[in-house]
Amino acid sequence: MVPSSGFTKRDNSQYSPMSEQNQGLSVALQWAPVASVVATTLAVLVALFRESIVLWWRSPKLKVTILAGPPDCNKTETRLPGMTVSAYYFRLWITNDGRTAATRVQVFASELQRQHADGSFRREQRFLPMNLIWSHTGVVFADSIAPGMGQHCELGVIFPPNAKHESIARPLGTPNGRTCLVLQTEVKPFTGSSTVMPGTYRLRLRVAAANAKPRNFSISISLPGDWYEDEGEMLSQGIGLTVRDGT
Repeated sequence: MVPSSGFTKRDNSQYSPMSEQNQGLSVALQWAPVASVVATTLAVLVALFRESIVLWWRSPKLKVTILAGPPDCNKTETRLPGMTVSAYYFRLWITNDGRTAATRVQVFASELQRQHADGSFRREQRFLPMNLIWSHTGVVFADSIAPGMGQHCELGVIFPPNAKHESIARPLGTPNGRTCLVLQTEVKPFTGSSTVMPGTYRLRLRVAAANAKPRNFSISISLPGDWYEDEGEMLSQGIGLTVRDGT
C-alpha cells in the first residue's frame, strides 16, 4: 500500500473566471473588424442619402377631396356671351399636408372610364388627357400651396339641358332633355370630348408639383342626367361624386 503524501491532486478542469474572461475578450476581438465595417457602411449610407431622406420627410403631400355642397359644389349664375344662365359648378379641394410649400401644382386628368352593362369600366376613347384649371385664375399651374393650406381646382360644370350656346359643347348622341358634366380642362374641344354624358364613370387624376412626385386619385362620377332647380336636390340626386386615393 502506497502511503498518502498528504496532498490532493489538482483537477485542471475546474472553473476559472480568468479563463472565461479571456475567451470573451477573444470573441470580442474577432467581431471588432465586422462591427467596424458595419459602422463605416452605415456612416457612408447616411452621408449619401441624408439629403434625400430629409427631402422626403419634408416634401409636400398633396391630397384631393370634394364635398357635396358649398363651397366645393354650388349653383350660380353664369355669364356667357350674349346670355346669362344658371349652372352648377363642382370644384376639387387640393390641400398640402406636407411640411414644405408645394410649387407649380397641377391636376392632370389622365383617363376617363365608363361603366358598361356588364359592370366593367372601359376607357373612353374620345377623351383627351389634359390638365384641369385652377379656380378663379383659370391657369394650369398653381404657383404655390403652403403647408396646411388648400386651393380649389375646377372639376366641371352642369348647364340646364335646354341651354343652347356655342360655348356649351354637347357630344353627338346626348339624349334630349338630359344634363351633361362639362369637365373644366385647359382646352375645351368643340367635339365635346371633355363632356361627360349621363352614366357612371371613373376619372383618373394625377396630382403633382415641381417638388412633389405625382399621386394618383380617382373620381367616381354618377350622372343620372336629371336637372333640379333646387340646389339641395341637385347635389343629392342629380350627381354623385366620390374621391378615392391611389386608384
